[in-house]
Amino acid sequence: MKWPANSPDMNLIENLWATLKRELHQRYPDTKYLKGSSAVIKAILKERLRMIWWDIGEEVLGRLIESMPEHVAELQQAKGWYTRF
Repeated sequence: MKWPANSPDMNLIENLWATLKRELHQRYPDTKYLKGSSAVIKAILKERLRMIWWDIGEEVLGRLIESMPEHVAELQQAKGWYTRF
């Protein structure tokens, strides 16, 4: 597959971070209201994100991988400029 040399639009981890963030806010809507020291908040976030991370199934990861040809085609069509990804 042809791949543009350097493009943030092609980094699937960005899509995975978005999934983590969406799940965090859906499962734990109180996240933005956490109180306590930075160490306490960090520990709570770490545990919540760890649970969400391990719940992400192969299906989600597979869809991300399978979307790559579409990402590449759209980026090539945009001649390296911005895409919807």
